[in-house]
Amino acid sequence: MNLSKLKIAVVVAGLALTFRVSAQTVLSDFSDLQNDGTVTFLDTWYQSPDDQYTQNPGYITIEPKGSNGGNPTSVGSFQVGGVSLDLTAYSSIQVSAREGAGNFTGTFNVVFYNTSGINLGPSSYYTFNASDFSGGSFQSQSISIGSGNSENGFDPTAVTIWSIEGDYTTDPGPTFRFDFNNLQLTPVPEPTTLALLGLGVGAFAFQRLRRRG
Repeated sequence: MNLSKLKIAVVVAGLALTFRVSAQTVLSDFSDLQNDGTVTFLDTWYQSPDDQYTQNPGYITIEPKGSNGGNPTSVGSFQVGGVSLDLTAYSSIQVSAREGAGNFTGTFNVVFYNTSGINLGPSSYYTFNASDFSGGSFQSQSISIGSGNSENGFDPTAVTIWSIEGDYTTDPGPTFRFDFNNLQLTPVPEPTTLALLGLGVGAFAFQRLRRRG
């Protein structure tokens, strides 16, 4: 095989592998939250008899809802159980959200839990800033998996529950209003994939040097 053919083969293989590696693991597209797993709303995000959210086509809104005029504050959360995740297989977490009118909460967390029997075990959380989701349209923000704040004993290979939670410490009281339409994880590229992509770059460089020579 001559160099030109090798270059084409490597490029095609590299593009195919890049596509495979970039595929996301979607935890929820929020088009039907109640079908994502065992969903439990807690604290002010549930006020009897209503969960304080609205299911819209393609996204959910955490907001005051129901006949009692409930008002979710940052002291609240919803949890989705029945999952099985190994966070070490992923490089980043990405949230797509939109800050709602009247929101006064500065941050929220995406939290991953281990379970201990029927109880919540250690967790790792990732904090997102409300200002990154302002402007009236859905915005996407990513955080490296390695930058999580993990409790002692947290096992990233044995996640069974994920949640979105208000930041209890930073904003103990303000109104929480956000829309969510996607939560996903980006896989870590496999070493063989990186090696092959590197080979493609090397082939281009070699050909350029050959032409100059």
